[in-house]
Amino acid sequence: SVSARSWAESTVGSMTIWSNVPDDGEYDKVVIVLHDGGSEPKNMRNYFDKGKFGRAQKIKFIAPKSTHDDYNWYKFTKSDGCGLDDDCAYDLTTISTSGDQLLAVIEAEKTLKGWTNSDKIFVGGKGQGGGMSIYLQLIKMSEKLGGVVVLKGYPIPPLAKMSEQ
Repeated sequence: SVSARSWAESTVGSMTIWSNVPDDGEYDKVVIVLHDGGSEPKNMRNYFDKGKFGRAQKIKFIAPKSTHDDYNWYKFTKSDGCGLDDDCAYDLTTISTSGDQLLAVIEAEKTLKGWTNSDKIFVGGKGQGGGMSIYLQLIKMSEKLGGVVVLKGYPIPPLAKMSEQ
């Protein structure tokens, strides 16, 4: 049974991750699932454990834990006169830091598998995790991922204004 696979905790740089590989250790794709802001990575792991990802054979799942306070991928700094599309609504350093940490997870996985590109790595998330997924692909990555999935997310700077450029 796929859901019987266990999660192993490890660290990549300053980020704690939980990985779930097939029992035989063989996989040819990686799916990185990012939790919502204020939510724990165990919530994403529970989706897997309950079979929500279907028959996930030959796929490694990684559930990273954000390193900012209260399980947030970034901090809000919104003040009067500052809308959700404005840079002033966010602590941009926390967005960039989370992006760099997630990029390190991708690079570590590529090194582990001996892959020369990221086309077998997929990133998805919910809420803040969804926003970080898009940010990671469009701002931090120099190559394409295999795919990006957003479940209920909002574009964060500078993505919110890209359509105007």
